[in-house]
Amino acid sequence: KATVTINFSGTYDFDDIMSRMELSALCDILSVRYTESIREEQGGTYGVAVYPMQVHYPYENYRVQIFFDCDPANAEKLKTIAYEEIEKIKRQGPLLKDLNGVKENLLKTYDEKQIQNGYWLGLLKSIDMDHTEVSYHSKYQDYVGKLTVEGLKTAANEFFGGNVAEVVLMPANMEDNTANPVK
Repeated sequence: KATVTINFSGTYDFDDIMSRMELSALCDILSVRYTESIREEQGGTYGVAVYPMQVHYPYENYRVQIFFDCDPANAEKLKTIAYEEIEKIKRQGPLLKDLNGVKENLLKTYDEKQIQNGYWLGLLKSIDMDHTEVSYHSKYQDYVGKLTVEGLKTAANEFFGGNVAEVVLMPANMEDNTANPVK
């Protein structure tokens, strides 16, 4: 199998809560798009992972990691599709159905998390270590409501514009790996 990893990174204003929300929402939307385009339409992989990482210290930065495993013969084609989905969002914004689905999911999981100690521990840690405002919790639903197609289009151009690192791991001696061992 081949493993494809694409990393976008850069600096940004960690204290801008909408920026953090937009990055998370973009990653959720890309997960949906990749499931439809790479997994279902192409049958190219079991799944594509899209992980955002947002860091306050030692300096404010973000990283988005996109990765999937696939047949080595399909690696280049599927990698191209991954970039095309990002470019569509940068040009047109996300599909409204994808945005609405992500917003619905964010609100649902927010309600579910509030009854878990881990959520509250994470919030207290964020308030203490990252100096996140307490209002982030109380206004979470408002922030989700402010996510728009146009806002995410702008955010996609900021987050997926500059630094990109791409790694494609292919098996060594592919002929040996694909040969029928029962000859």
